[in-house]
Amino acid sequence: MKVKLIPVVLTAALTSVMTLTAVNYLQHKVPYFAAAKQIPAPVNYVSYASLNNNNTTLPAGSVNFENAAAASVKAVVHIKTTTAARTVVANGNDVFSQLFGRQQYYIPSQMGSGSGVIISPDGYVVTNNHVVADANEVTVTFNDRYTATAKVIGTDPSTDIALLKVEGDQNLPYMEFGNSDDAKLGQWVLAVGYPLTLDATVTAGIISAKGRSLGLNKQG
Repeated sequence: MKVKLIPVVLTAALTSVMTLTAVNYLQHKVPYFAAAKQIPAPVNYVSYASLNNNNTTLPAGSVNFENAAAASVKAVVHIKTTTAARTVVANGNDVFSQLFGRQQYYIPSQMGSGSGVIISPDGYVVTNNHVVADANEVTVTFNDRYTATAKVIGTDPSTDIALLKVEGDQNLPYMEFGNSDDAKLGQWVLAVGYPLTLDATVTAGIISAKGRSLGLNKQG
């Protein structure tokens, strides 16, 4: 049995030696992995430049939102609303309403909150219509904790926009209107507000779409 295994062992050893010799020879001729051809990426990388606290330009690729956030939070306000308790009469035309009269429902007083933006130094504030809809009292709290009563000047439920006016202040920090046509996809944007009655909160993102109709305000 041992005699029969000797030729097998010798053949395996000879094959291994020949394989190692061939690999050693070819290794100096052809590399295992050929260098991949450098193909330029089909995109253009945008270099972002912004200013730091020393008003010096940061290197390309760096983004600093400190100046934009510091300026915007001063023009963003916290809005609180109070709706008085009221009784609502149901507009029913069924048999029960004809026999016993229309049902009445008591709605207790309610409180709401939201965010707004000062758009002029004399106290005009833009907010959402649903924030102040049916409110009996509207108060505005500024970034420095100063609180004042605001008057609802006008509302537009179809676009969910409302205009408020705070009396007495003539030199408020405000945000200037921009041209939405100049906005481009991929540009950086900041969102500033008072979510859930917290302090001013700033978050960053990019413009992902323009001119989208979400169908949120289908009225009229």
